Amino acid sequence: MIIGAIFPLKKDLWLRFLEGGKNVFVKFSKMNKLEKDHKILFYSAREINALIGEGTIKFVSSMAADDVREKYKSTLFLTSSELSNYVSKRWSESSKKWKLLTIELKNIIKYEKPIKLLKPITVAGYYLTDEMYSKLKITI
Repeated sequence: MIIGAIFPLKKDLWLRFLEGGKNVFVKFSKMNKLEKDHKILFYSAREINALIGEGTIKFVSSMAADDVREKYKSTLFLTSSELSNYVSKRWSESSKKWKLLTIELKNIIKYEKPIKLLKPITVAGYYLTDEMYSKLKITI
């Protein structure tokens, strides 16, 4: 059973959730099975190659970048220019209909010890199952 997702995130962006009061994560993604109260786990791919923390979905939607910017300008984990840069790098004629997976998080926590995974995380991330989550040795 799907209970969430794991996404890679650079450490400096992760710190915005912990120290910057940000709680909205966006990503171009076709993951459409995420729901309220699912977990989002964050993986520090470049720095330590491990899970570093998680949050619980408060609200999830697919939104156009301009709508995200307007609605979440003070709580979005990216600055307005970073969002524009992210969108422009991935924009093409074939992706015009794509919207950003927009996830408002609550209960964001940092793991006491990073958790190494046996399987690498792709840029796209992947769904988290109940079985996978129960095998993680999470210390908060």
